Amino acid sequence: MEKLRKEFLSIAIIGVISIGLAVVAPATGYDFYLIGLFTSACLWVVYVVSWDLLAGYTGMLNFGQLLFAGVAAYTVALFELHYPLPRPLMMLAGLIAGIVSSLLIGLPSLRVRSSYFALVSFAMLLVFFRITLTFVDIFGGEYGLSIPRVYSRQSLYYTSIILMAITLISLRLIVKSRIGTALQCIREDEETARAVGINIHRYKLMACLISAFFTSLAGICGFYYMGHIGPEMFAMMGSFNVVIMGVVGGAGTIFGAALGGGVLSVVLEYMRPIAEFRNIGYALLLVVVIMLASRGVWGSLASHFKK
Repeated sequence: MEKLRKEFLSIAIIGVISIGLAVVAPATGYDFYLIGLFTSACLWVVYVVSWDLLAGYTGMLNFGQLLFAGVAAYTVALFELHYPLPRPLMMLAGLIAGIVSSLLIGLPSLRVRSSYFALVSFAMLLVFFRITLTFVDIFGGEYGLSIPRVYSRQSLYYTSIILMAITLISLRLIVKSRIGTALQCIREDEETARAVGINIHRYKLMACLISAFFTSLAGICGFYYMGHIGPEMFAMMGSFNVVIMGVVGGAGTIFGAALGGGVLSVVLEYMRPIAEFRNIGYALLLVVVIMLASRGVWGSLASHFKK
C-alpha cells in the first residue's frame, strides 16, 4: 500500500507540473520566446531521462543519446521534402528509423562491458555527423534540411508537455517494475545478474529500444517546432550536454535526471550571450557536483532528507 501511495504521489506531481506548464502559455499571452524556451526544456527532459534509463539504471553510459533523435528527425525531414506521405506515416517512419538506429549501438555492445558501449556510442555519433556533412545532396550539408511550419507553436508546445509527462510516468513505472530491478542488477554486477538467471542481452537491448523510442519522439517534435534539422544534432557537445544534465541532476533517479534536464536547459539558453564560455561553465559545474554531491543534486537531497 505504501508503495502504491508513493507512486501515485509521483504521478500526481508530474501531473501538477504539466498542468502548470500548460497554463503558462495563455497566462503570458502565448509569448513565442517563453513557449520556445519551455518546449525546449520539455524535450531536454525527455532526452535526459531516456539517457538515464541506459546510463543510470543499466550502467550503459551513452555518449550518443541525440543520435536517435537526429536519425528520426532527418528521416521525417527527407519524407517531408521528397516523399510526401500522410504525416502520421512519416512520423512513424521517423520513429522506426530512430529505434533501429539504437541497434547500431546496442547490438555490437551486448557482449562487451559498459566502457565499450560508451566508445561505440561515441563512434557512431561521429559517423553520422560525418555522413550528414559528406552527402550534401541528401542531407543538406552544414545547412541541414528545412521545411515550412506545418503545426503551430502552441500545439507543439502542448505536445511537448504531454510527451514529457508520458515519458516520465512510463519510465518511472518501468524502473519500479521487475524490468527496472533486472536493469539495476545488471548495472551493479553483470556476472551475478547472469548467475541468478537474468537474460543480460535481452534486458540491455530492451533498455536501448525504450530509450530510443522516447528520444526519437522528442526529436520529431523538436524538428516540427524548429522546422529544421542539421548536423549539429550529431555534434559531440549536444550529447555531452545530455550526460552533464543527467549526472548533475542525479543519474539513476528519473526525477533527478528530469530536474537536471529541465533546469540546465533553461540555464543553457540564458548563457547564449556568452556562448564561448558556456561549455567551460558546464564542465566546471559537472566537476563541482561530482566533488560535492557524487549522486547528483537529487540523490544528495534524497539522502539528506532520509537522514
